Amino acid sequence: MLNIQLNFYNNYLNKMNMKLLTTSVVLFFSFIYCTYAQSLKQVLILNEGSFDFVNNKIIVPVSVGSYDPTSKQYTTLFDIPNARFASDIKLDGSTFWVAADQYLNQYQLSDNKLIRSKIVEGVRKVEFYQDYVIVTKGEYNKTLDSYVQILNKSDLSVAYSIPSSIQPFTTENISIHNDKAYIAVNNGFVFGEEVGKLLVIDLKTLSLESTIELGIDGKNPENLMVANNTLYSLNNKNYTGSSISKITIDQTQNVTTTNLPGVSSLCGTSALVDQAIIYQESGKTVVGSYSLTDDQTKTLKDFGKSFYGLTYDPKSGYLYGGETDFFSYGQVFIYDRQYELVNQFSTSISPGYFVFDYSLSSGTHSGDKTTFNVYPNPAGDMIQLNFIPVDSKIILTDVLGHKIILPATSQQINIKHIQSGLYQMQTKTESGLVLKTLVKI
Repeated sequence: MLNIQLNFYNNYLNKMNMKLLTTSVVLFFSFIYCTYAQSLKQVLILNEGSFDFVNNKIIVPVSVGSYDPTSKQYTTLFDIPNARFASDIKLDGSTFWVAADQYLNQYQLSDNKLIRSKIVEGVRKVEFYQDYVIVTKGEYNKTLDSYVQILNKSDLSVAYSIPSSIQPFTTENISIHNDKAYIAVNNGFVFGEEVGKLLVIDLKTLSLESTIELGIDGKNPENLMVANNTLYSLNNKNYTGSSISKITIDQTQNVTTTNLPGVSSLCGTSALVDQAIIYQESGKTVVGSYSLTDDQTKTLKDFGKSFYGLTYDPKSGYLYGGETDFFSYGQVFIYDRQYELVNQFSTSISPGYFVFDYSLSSGTHSGDKTTFNVYPNPAGDMIQLNFIPVDSKIILTDVLGHKIILPATSQQINIKHIQSGLYQMQTKTESGLVLKTLVKI
């Protein structure tokens, strides 16, 4: 009888200890998640300005501004002189890059100082892979020598280029996955002669691996998005409708395309939001949604705004939308996960691109001089790493002290097999040991 009582008492204590441990872990996760989600330093906003193409005159210059999510204040940081327009802004470690007209500029994130500038005629979009800068190109009424270039990040010399004799069409968005660059080819500067292709470039060998044909309904790809190990392309066809192509990222490279109902002209903007692609027809105020889980479309909401650019920040769960009339004003609207307006502010003309600076997030030793970024964070199936040597060893430690070793064979790592929870991520850069907090959802 005494043994039975002791066993019952021990079982009760074990259950209570597990309940306390579970509660502590949940509270710990919640605390870290909230702390991390609130660590956004600033939102950099690229304003494209206003240019009079008839008189060849800059009316309002291209500019970069900063929104402080704590003070909720917007500040213009600097103008980019002599640029007629701008087409991209991207973060890269402790720096950010801007594609503006014929200029590819790199700036220091800490003080916004221009580090270097290179003339890249027709530069459109920018992406990064290890020690390379990948750029796409296009220009009105002019044939360029190449529409895809890969530059050495150290000196911006050309490491690889596809000559226009082989690939004669203008290019747009870039998506990097599993050591390959997927590049949208649209020929969008030649009205009536739009094409729909994706170039697949092997970034380890710097060679053109293949070309994916998107078909007649997949012409004029404008935006590329990756989710669930699948590539999605939003296509504006011949400007009389839009579609979304779904491309498997494997050896088959199967393509299925869904025409978006109710879009009679083109989608002016789109964004990946969790498990959906949201999109808006140019000049309209209603935003539609394409579900990644069942490929179904629906009306999401009438925002009462015709957005020029939409960007979703998965860390904070906020959606940023820019509105403009292209010559007199610019406004930015911020929406929460329920698509309710939480703030708005004025910017310069044509705010179209947003990047989210988490450079002051906790987790890096003070002696570390290299910014090691992991995103998205919280993460689902995949994480992207910046500034970490390939073939490094990454150690994940959960709250119970269990360790998981991940080989960093590329800048993207599949973590689908890892259980949801909070992990300390440890690795080594050239400057020493670095620690980061990773939330797996």
